[in-house]
Amino acid sequence: MMWTVEQLEDYLEHCRLLQSDTTTVEVKSGRGGMPQSLGATLCAFANMPRGGTVIIGVAEPGFAVHGVDDPGAIESALADQARTLVEPAPYIETQTLHIEGRAVVLGHIEGVLPHQRPALYRGRPYLRMADGDYVMSANDLRMVEVDKLHAREAIAYDSAPVPGSNLEVCDALVLKEAVAELRSATPRLRSASDAELLELFRVVDSQGQLSVAGLYALGRFPQGFFPDLHISAAVQYPAGEEGPRTRNLEEFYGPVPDLVDGAVAWVHRNIDTDLVYGTDGHLREVPELPLEAVREVIANAVVHRDLGPESLGAGKFVTVRLTRQALIVTSPGGLRGISVEELRGKMLSPVAVNPRLYTLSTKLRLEDGERVIEGQGGGMRVVFESLRKAGLRPPTLIDTGVRFTVTLWRAGRGDDEHDAAPHGANASSLSAPELRA
Repeated sequence: MMWTVEQLEDYLEHCRLLQSDTTTVEVKSGRGGMPQSLGATLCAFANMPRGGTVIIGVAEPGFAVHGVDDPGAIESALADQARTLVEPAPYIETQTLHIEGRAVVLGHIEGVLPHQRPALYRGRPYLRMADGDYVMSANDLRMVEVDKLHAREAIAYDSAPVPGSNLEVCDALVLKEAVAELRSATPRLRSASDAELLELFRVVDSQGQLSVAGLYALGRFPQGFFPDLHISAAVQYPAGEEGPRTRNLEEFYGPVPDLVDGAVAWVHRNIDTDLVYGTDGHLREVPELPLEAVREVIANAVVHRDLGPESLGAGKFVTVRLTRQALIVTSPGGLRGISVEELRGKMLSPVAVNPRLYTLSTKLRLEDGERVIEGQGGGMRVVFESLRKAGLRPPTLIDTGVRFTVTLWRAGRGDDEHDAAPHGANASSLSAPELRA
């Protein structure tokens, strides 16, 4: 959990570039002693699965290091605030680093266990969003409660029936292709009727109602039942600049394959393209971000998003935002049954948040002929490997417990958080000011 001087310097340079601290790190000046306004931040970090870090002795704006006069007293006071202001008290580990002779104090706050959430400050639960702390909404609190249940037992919201739905609201072509793929992949069911097949795979129930998974994957217009099953995409400009905040705002509707195809095509249209000569001498257009990585990230956001009532009825949808530094994809719901560290690992087994939807998505194909989901847990490996081959930084992965964000850095426009943060502390989720999106 400990930082090095080099990691701290790299992180501060990252903040100067982005003119902000980040989701998992809070920077405080500490002039005049221990800041007295950290209770909400400590609480918000305690409610994050991987916690967060407070840095004291650095001034905003500019992130200049001026240090603190009595680092020992600051460390003690920081630990005391975590112990006395937050209930239940999170574990905190403190240290002091010296940059150019100036003492900087760091404190890493561990997230409390799922069954202990939400942690409270002055009786109120806080959530970390972008670089700020906010009181949890009623829907956020319900998602925390759902997360507790997921820690004890699986909740398959995608199997729930959708009242008023039936096969007539499905996209006929997508449905036909899905039935053929399901039958082909299951020899024992090749003689089953279409109706039997669809009921066995929980696309419909015994009354002929579509499940949430069946509607989302195969429906002609699932958003007619659940408006939040869409994707919002936009190019976003920094706050404080004159002119529009966004451009090329577009929303995508339809079943899962259409959502993924539409959003990937939007990204392709809005990122830069280089002209590169291949080894055969032919000139080719090469997108600045590998489209296979973009497709995997968007497909995962669509398929693994939370489908519970706390999301579908609360205006929570998948967002795609393109900034000058990065492409940011955010989906409702935190990680379930897997950690950020495991996503980075080379030996990754498939974990389905929505098992019925996941199964269907392994049988559905996109416009380019690829399956929506590979189905072997290798999607994130494709993301990391394709970015590496393109000479780009690894992605930033941030799990706040109620939403999950993946940031793909554009060439030369951001810092590598994997190098900028200590391994085991915030190495996978250090920088994400783009969560303002």
